[in-house]
Amino acid sequence: SGSGVTYDVVNTGPDPATEISRVESYYLSHKTVNGLFGTGGSATHACGFVSHKYGLVKAGGAVAGFDLFPQTLDFIKAGDVNFTTDQQAYLQGFLPVQQMYLYKLSGGLVGPANSDTSQAYVTKDNVDAYVGKSRFEGRSEVEPT
Repeated sequence: SGSGVTYDVVNTGPDPATEISRVESYYLSHKTVNGLFGTGGSATHACGFVSHKYGLVKAGGAVAGFDLFPQTLDFIKAGDVNFTTDQQAYLQGFLPVQQMYLYKLSGGLVGPANSDTSQAYVTKDNVDAYVGKSRFEGRSEVEPT
């Protein structure tokens, strides 16, 4: 894009402890890094953990990613992560089941719909709505009725 932004890719793996270790190792060996972006829930948490530990966002850097891990929401609230993308996990599970039901009920006349569920960004301005008790987003101790 000509913006002068460069990036590296860190293969963090599927284990949260390994992800934190790899992101932290990368950050410590690249002190000029001024941003981290996680491409999944635990990678975003790892970026937030490193930002919290070393003050990346508070020093003017940027940290962002995907998913609503409770720890990531805490990092947003504390100012250690700028934003995360709410992929609407509830809808990602609910809508396909609803569509399969309608397909079966209609004898195949109602086909699957194109459902874009990634329209929400969680920032410091709206994180409190996600931290509350809800079975749809964020933390929950509420049982379905």
